[in-house]
Amino acid sequence: MPGGLRIAILGPLEVRARSGLAVEVAGARLRRLLLRLALDPGRVVTSAQLVEAVWDDHPPAGAANALQTLVSRLRRLLPGVLESSPSGYRLAVDAEAVDAVRFEALALAGRQQLGRDPDRARALLGEALALWRGPALADAATAAFAGPAVARLDGLRLQALEDRVEADLAAGATDRLVAELEELAFDEVKTGVTAAPGGATERYGVTPDIICLAKAIGGGLSTAAIGGSQAVLDHITSGHYDQVGTFNGNPLAMAAAAAALTQVLTPAAYRQIAGLQERMVEGVEKILGRTGLPAYVVAVGAKGCVTFSPTPVRNYRDFLAIDDRWSHCHWLYQHNGGVFLPPWGKAEQWLLSAQHTGEDVDRFLANFAAFADDVSR
Repeated sequence: MPGGLRIAILGPLEVRARSGLAVEVAGARLRRLLLRLALDPGRVVTSAQLVEAVWDDHPPAGAANALQTLVSRLRRLLPGVLESSPSGYRLAVDAEAVDAVRFEALALAGRQQLGRDPDRARALLGEALALWRGPALADAATAAFAGPAVARLDGLRLQALEDRVEADLAAGATDRLVAELEELAFDEVKTGVTAAPGGATERYGVTPDIICLAKAIGGGLSTAAIGGSQAVLDHITSGHYDQVGTFNGNPLAMAAAAAALTQVLTPAAYRQIAGLQERMVEGVEKILGRTGLPAYVVAVGAKGCVTFSPTPVRNYRDFLAIDDRWSHCHWLYQHNGGVFLPPWGKAEQWLLSAQHTGEDVDRFLANFAAFADDVSR
């Protein structure tokens, strides 16, 4: 397996064997362990570094034994990949088995071709950028070790994008650039401040030309807002285009939005939500691992859901193929257990708020465990 293993960390963690089949890495801690090792493929990562990566500043009593248990699980999952050393462990794979390493190599090669062969540069940089499937280290977004690595990779991604734009201009491929610029519109009616304090715009580090916001910024009251570049908003201020939103001039709605943004959604509230989200995801994944249900968790910011599919959903056709019966049955278990989810649970299930507590998470997990146990019999 080591020779053909592929580990993708530029987005949700994906592991593929030589055959191309996906290898499921179940459990948040096991994924953290593999992600930390994948940041240094072929090099020894000390046990202390791994303990910190898995548990941050709250290691369990007997952390060495707990780490050894995780290492044993990873070895069973990926035979022959993990090697021991006196100080720690090494991921025994070719460096380019990790997509982040391949990305850096392709981006560097593309940059070196900028002044020589723009078409070759475009191809290399396009191949590099195509490796990104979402935020780097998405499965360890709250981990302390991830911060510096993500910042570095995001910087390299931005540099690669700038280089590719430069290559496009040098090659005369302006049609592609114009098409991309025309697509920079964010519909954050649902994500808004739930994905991050600055919404998906902040979370993914993208500045669109126009952004649309709604109830998420109003504490649940009907409201709407738009933002954008000076060039876009000038069309409104000049009177060339009328902007009419839902209750966006209503004094009550605006007061609610001001209170939500300045008094409710504080840094402390976001920290609390992040902690609850991690607890929710880890709990669901543990239940999925125990029962073997064909499902996985998708969670961004305060939102999350269990997607009942044995393989990742990457497009709308994949989404349509999801069996609704699992979602509907899960909805009923939650409802009868005192947790009310949106009725379109195929795509949305939970939205954590500043008022939720650990008890609310525990109730959801208890209901989910009852559902999983019953349907997996």
